[in-house]
Amino acid sequence: MIEIFAIVAISLIIIIYLTLILLWNFNFKTYSKTGFSELPKVSILIACRNEASNVSELITNLLKLAYPKDKLEILIGNDASEDSTLELLETINEAHIHIFDISTNINELKGKMNVLAQLAQKSSGDFLLMTDADMQHSPHWIHSLLEACDENTGIVAGFTLTDSNNLTSNFQQIDYLFGQAIMKVLIDLGKPIYISGNNLLIRKKAYDAAGGYENMPFHLTEDVLILNAIVKKGYNIKAQFKAASISTTNALNSLLSIIHQRKRWMHAFDLMPYWVIIFPLLRLVFIPVSIFLLFINPEMAILLLVIKVFINLGFTFVISHRLALKPNYFTAAFYDFYELIIYLPALVLRWLSNIIIWKNRKL
Repeated sequence: MIEIFAIVAISLIIIIYLTLILLWNFNFKTYSKTGFSELPKVSILIACRNEASNVSELITNLLKLAYPKDKLEILIGNDASEDSTLELLETINEAHIHIFDISTNINELKGKMNVLAQLAQKSSGDFLLMTDADMQHSPHWIHSLLEACDENTGIVAGFTLTDSNNLTSNFQQIDYLFGQAIMKVLIDLGKPIYISGNNLLIRKKAYDAAGGYENMPFHLTEDVLILNAIVKKGYNIKAQFKAASISTTNALNSLLSIIHQRKRWMHAFDLMPYWVIIFPLLRLVFIPVSIFLLFINPEMAILLLVIKVFINLGFTFVISHRLALKPNYFTAAFYDFYELIIYLPALVLRWLSNIIIWKNRKL
């Protein structure tokens, strides 16, 4: 009976991944024509805390955006930084870049959510474009996301990927690759469950209709919170995955920091249907169940492990081929081990405590 359970569990994971590959290939939606008679005004919102090492590169990248400056405003909020972030931001002398030192809280909001709430109130754009201080974007990033908008589109999610400089960052890149691809598949099915808040275009009218962050309870995954609120207002959600919408974020340097980041991400499950957690849990038991199966039916265990490795490689290939990426296939082959090492401790920590320490501050 236990052997049958193990085989069924592993087979189910394989079937789900095969289904994801098929949906990625045959239900992939891309958008190339904007529905605007003239370009709308866009407000980029960025919360900065202890980002002194990223400020220069951030501003250089933002100044290279091809979007007309008379249609663009960039609002950057300093979130009680303990380094020289604010001083560096205040040296910027660009008419369309506005710096705010956020020293108060709205309705008990904290951290990034509090900063974004206040920046949104100060914005004047037809669209809010949310990103992070360690992100790098294509010059045509804004145009690309706007191409997915029709009059009933509330949110457009872009594609986020980590840089890849070493083994740890290569594994993180595959992690992002798989996570973003699953997000895209669900959105294209009309089932938006989660989005990535560092590459996110929101129609201001939809944001206001949902109440805005200032009228929501604080949550560590504010991106999923606003997603749910905008979906409830009847707006469509889209994911624009093409070369110009790909943005990169800095990979974390240590396993401990990755684990704590994933613990924070797991708070998003509080805002999702209960059934959503089934697939992540199945993925976490894959390696333990496979090892158990090795002792009672080694031939079957090896066969299923080999199949899973080829599925990892196949999933990586179909994602990368469509987006013209060059991932590290070695890390893709062994991704299941990385997933167990990172997400199992994160899950245990999530169960043990709700406290999150992020950028030297408790949230």
